[in-house]
Amino acid sequence: MRENVIDLIVISPNTDDEDWTFHSPQITGLVGGRSSLLQLRADLPEILRFADVPLPAQIRFHVEDVYDSDGTSYIIRQSQDGHRTERSATAQRLRAALTVAEQREQLLSSPRTRTGEVLFIAAVPSDTLHDISAQLHPSGDAAVVVCNVADELLWSFHLTNAEDLDAAARPLGDLGLSGGTTIAEVMRQRPVGSPAPALLAS
Repeated sequence: MRENVIDLIVISPNTDDEDWTFHSPQITGLVGGRSSLLQLRADLPEILRFADVPLPAQIRFHVEDVYDSDGTSYIIRQSQDGHRTERSATAQRLRAALTVAEQREQLLSSPRTRTGEVLFIAAVPSDTLHDISAQLHPSGDAAVVVCNVADELLWSFHLTNAEDLDAAARPLGDLGLSGGTTIAEVMRQRPVGSPAPALLAS
């Protein structure tokens, strides 16, 4: 039997008094919190049974850190998979770019999520657009995919599954892309400095 694939979005706390909270784009109404990431992982089978999720299921963990810059909230999301080191390096480069006024202004002028934040997803070249779109909230979401290029550059690409969040976005087919297109392929087609927001099927 083929396993269900569940993307679990885990939000890291900003203070010691806050819980690690979570939700999933695939499971409507699944929200909760635990005092630690370790406790969340330990309780996950029970959480999934309570939510009537058919098992077995493949769980893809994504951890978010939430920041604020001059009144603009932004999120950096990293998948907790075999590419954690690469994703962490991309997130580090992004945080460095956000300390430079001109780059911060450009990056934070990106389309926002339904709740008003700028969502950055740290990608690796082997990620597919389907992998990333599965992380977006089905009610409408927008994200900036970021990936390291060479030694110093940061490549970015806008994605949304809701036209009202990015009016400039065009369907994947119009851009010569599909859900199976890898980030490496998008990077070759759309080099640094060539904005091309993509509209995913909602």
